[in-house]
Amino acid sequence: TAVPTSTAVPTSTAVPTSTAVPTSTAVPTSTAVPVQLSAAVIAPAEPGPVAIELDGVTGRIAVSLADIRQSGSLTVGQYSSPPSDLPPEVTPLSGHVDIRLDGASTSGATVRLPYREADVAAAGIDEAALRMFHRHAGQWRDITLGVDADANAIIGQTEGFSPFVLGVQAAEPCTMSIDAGDRHTRSITVRLRINVPGAAQMLIANDAGFGGTFWQPYAPSVSWELGDPGARITTLLAYVRVRDASGVPLCGGATLLDDIVYDPLPAVISEAALRADMRRDGRNAQLLTLVAEDQVGGSGVRELQLSADPGFAGTPWQLWQPAVPVALDDGASVYVRVRDGAGNVSATYQVRNGYTVGVPWLRQ
Repeated sequence: TAVPTSTAVPTSTAVPTSTAVPTSTAVPTSTAVPVQLSAAVIAPAEPGPVAIELDGVTGRIAVSLADIRQSGSLTVGQYSSPPSDLPPEVTPLSGHVDIRLDGASTSGATVRLPYREADVAAAGIDEAALRMFHRHAGQWRDITLGVDADANAIIGQTEGFSPFVLGVQAAEPCTMSIDAGDRHTRSITVRLRINVPGAAQMLIANDAGFGGTFWQPYAPSVSWELGDPGARITTLLAYVRVRDASGVPLCGGATLLDDIVYDPLPAVISEAALRADMRRDGRNAQLLTLVAEDQVGGSGVRELQLSADPGFAGTPWQLWQPAVPVALDDGASVYVRVRDGAGNVSATYQVRNGYTVGVPWLRQ
């Protein structure tokens, strides 16, 4: 949650048309019971999205629920051991998180789970290769949207709730991935991960004809520059061929390839406005409503920042929601910006209590 100065104090990450009251209970460590159990009551006054943050062992756990239409509760339990049915090819970072939604229903949710760098180092895991895995309908799936290495958090998209695990998945032989399988990138400089046992040399190219390329020593991880398409959203591909020390092609002579959506364009906040919002404790507050859209084919609006400081110093990113409760003195300002799934940051909007600011005041 943003931590503004005394002139702008956001009240909660829950959408103001609902009531979400977090609680937290410590439980003795055990493989059978949660290390920590947190819960929030959801009481929407009208249908709409609800964003909730709860305390976790490794940091704040955020869940953004889409289209909540009735009251219910969200419970988050953290366990010290991974689920017993986790596939052997998945190496967990630590234990697992179990999220339950009771009484209410949602068409989908975005989940943000934190991790500790000390756990990454202890597990010997490449931080950039971390993924979020979720068990749905008895099957484990990679639901990762992106890794925020600066904030030590992973964001995933889910259609339901049950156990979630952070970890890495062993690559199948004769496979190659761009940025560990990420869906989007804002940079043409990416990292290729190649898994071909017995390989001695490799060819890398941005086209299937491998024009102008040369053989180089094989490496399982290598930095690579994709073709530059300019300032537009498009799908880029990388191609790899490998051979052994005798020059014999491996993987049956097949070309390994992967693609990623290049998105260099930020989302746009087209509207930011304040309206009165009477809180349940009888105090007056304001409701900051936002309209933000990403470019066609882009990675989508994923997060927002809200602060009384136009530089957003020390302000963490939170999951996107179109309405946020704030408490502003007369004439006080709040600044807001959004970030898309590729990491592009929008222009900043300034909204002042008692005034209308209709255009972005600062371009990033």
